[in-house]
Amino acid sequence: MDMSPSTLSTSTSATPSSALPLRWLLQRLIAEGRVPRETVAISVAANVHLSSHSSEFLTLQTPDSKTLRLFCKHGAPSDESWLAYGHRGGLPYESNVYRHLLSHLPLSIARFYGAFHHATQHEDYLVIEQLDDAIRVYTWDDPQALPKAAHWIGSLHALAEPRLAARELKFLHAYDKDYYIGWSRRTLEFSRLRSLQPSWLRRLCDRYEALIELLLSATPTIIHGEYYPKNILVRDGQIYPVDWESTAIAAGEVDLASLTEGWPAQVEARCAQAYCKARWGGTPAREFFEILAAGKLYWRFRWLGNSFEWSAAEEYARLIEELHDFAQESALL
Repeated sequence: MDMSPSTLSTSTSATPSSALPLRWLLQRLIAEGRVPRETVAISVAANVHLSSHSSEFLTLQTPDSKTLRLFCKHGAPSDESWLAYGHRGGLPYESNVYRHLLSHLPLSIARFYGAFHHATQHEDYLVIEQLDDAIRVYTWDDPQALPKAAHWIGSLHALAEPRLAARELKFLHAYDKDYYIGWSRRTLEFSRLRSLQPSWLRRLCDRYEALIELLLSATPTIIHGEYYPKNILVRDGQIYPVDWESTAIAAGEVDLASLTEGWPAQVEARCAQAYCKARWGGTPAREFFEILAAGKLYWRFRWLGNSFEWSAAEEYARLIEELHDFAQESALL
């Protein structure tokens, strides 16, 4: 989900070209006390960037003539993505992450304005603060950009860890052995279908299944689940991660691995240092670097085992080659 100004199309009237039921949504926001009574809609602009859900930018005016900017994601209810591979939970799931976890943490987080279900249109709606003037973290002109994002996620993991037993968080999915293995086994299947299954791949998958025990032995916490730079915004020097549909209970190193994938070793090292400082006060937990390495391998399989159709043959071949290079550099082959 991109919430930066560059995603805005030209504002239209308060009747968008999409099927967004604006009047109904505004009534729900007022009824639940999310916005003042007599708030009116000024404009709606479509999010022109592709995403897993349709989305619009709403501009409202409150009775005291103040402007309120909101971001709305919506789509038909579906648990298929979670049932298929276990890595996404849908808009109601993401709404619960905001409602029961994020809204209670002392971190920079887009304000949650509510979640609603439209029975007639059979759609779910998630409304949060629009982060105007935000940019993606990888475009931030700050040499400490990624380390600051690593510090933010380390802080989240530290704050979330003691809350794992909270009753209101029982809805969260947890990564288990079957979940992790699924990605490598699909990689084997998809690579076979593409006739791109080198002899070393099965050996690496076997090695990965052994390394899964490291991920399962790590002290669990609540992770973002897709903490790569495109899902991390910056506004006024503050980190604002978005897209919490893949939140889960797992090793925190999984988030750090996704943040630093593909970056130079010196950047990875600074991120690891910032993460450890935020989560443990500076000293890494036992086997931290081994668990992080296992998390990096998981992400390689995550891309390759995502879908047979999701990438062209050339792209898939490139990912296979990168997996081989990573495995050799990591002494896994």
